Amino acid sequence: MSSRKKAVFKKGKEKVVDGMHPWIFSGAFGGLPACEPGEIVDVVDHKGAFCAVAYLNPACSIAARILSFQPEADIEALLERRLRAAWHLRKQTLQGTTDGFRWIQAEGDGLPGLIIDVYGDIAVMQISTYGMERFREFLLHRFETVCKFRGVFEKSNSASRKLEGLPEVIRWWKEPAEKQLQIQENGIRYCVDVEHGQKTGFFLDQRDMRALVQKISNGLDVLNCYAYSGGFSLQALAGGARTVDSVDSSAEACELIEKNLACNAVDATRHHTFCQDAFEVLQAKPEAYDLVILDPPAFVKREKDKAQGRKKYLALNRSGLRAIKSSGYLLTASCSYFMDESSFLHMALEACKLEGRTARILSTHRMALDHPSSLFHREGSYLKSLLLYVEAS
Repeated sequence: MSSRKKAVFKKGKEKVVDGMHPWIFSGAFGGLPACEPGEIVDVVDHKGAFCAVAYLNPACSIAARILSFQPEADIEALLERRLRAAWHLRKQTLQGTTDGFRWIQAEGDGLPGLIIDVYGDIAVMQISTYGMERFREFLLHRFETVCKFRGVFEKSNSASRKLEGLPEVIRWWKEPAEKQLQIQENGIRYCVDVEHGQKTGFFLDQRDMRALVQKISNGLDVLNCYAYSGGFSLQALAGGARTVDSVDSSAEACELIEKNLACNAVDATRHHTFCQDAFEVLQAKPEAYDLVILDPPAFVKREKDKAQGRKKYLALNRSGLRAIKSSGYLLTASCSYFMDESSFLHMALEACKLEGRTARILSTHRMALDHPSSLFHREGSYLKSLLLYVEAS
């Protein structure tokens, strides 16, 4: 047993580690040591037998986040192994299809509280817990040993940092001379604004769905709602879409769409941008499209919002179905963890029934390959989508 401080389970509560879930809630502990937030501790049962190595924040409901279920003498060596293993996995699975990818996906890569996205030779880091906060200097140093990044930007501004008692950290640790970034994905180039854009600058988790849109868009009239930087729109144009309409209520997003169109050798005359609310455009264009893409922001951010969020997803998908011609495609997605796959499927079913449409599931989707989720941590699997072929009943 190591000399670390011990967090002691209540009698019988040690069984929670049998499922190898990486979170331990405060109510499972009978005794917590006096320690700094984020300090590494050994988690033991009521008799003192080892259960796991974790970092601890007694002020949070998720009091401990597990780093290993095996004794670990050197935590920095463990973190470095995880960093290198994740890098190797991305290089093996992506095979040069893009230079924009997620290097570290928190619990999905055994590093809870840490996200790292890579855009060419720029790394963007998000730290959301005290445990990872304590390793910032170590992480910044290891970036240089894994890959010689031209720039390293930290965008640690998640809501979970407030729960942990941490302030926002938004800054360049290694600032490049030129910060106008571009990445390529399946032959398309995208401008990425890591400082001011959504998430870390781009929705990397939708890569596989964008590739699917390119495959099916030839000759179609396409509507892309909540388009952000136009990822789906550009893939549709590259796939030979007859027309593409992109809709986003953000003026900044619409400007980014136009910038991305200019970066690519596509016929921009086939594209129109609408800086409007998606519901307004959908209602104004009944039966106008062969493919409607609905990729909204999370409508369900908390457990208590599930009922209201489901109503919003239902209303959106009903509007999307009305915008499809007598037959066509609906690609609908949800990034709300609290809208699970079964609930999402039943919502789509209800929308079709209420609109008098039949539907066939052509494909289901989750996050791209560089966004793994642990089999023991289903909370990490947040994105789901359906590609439906719909017809009149």
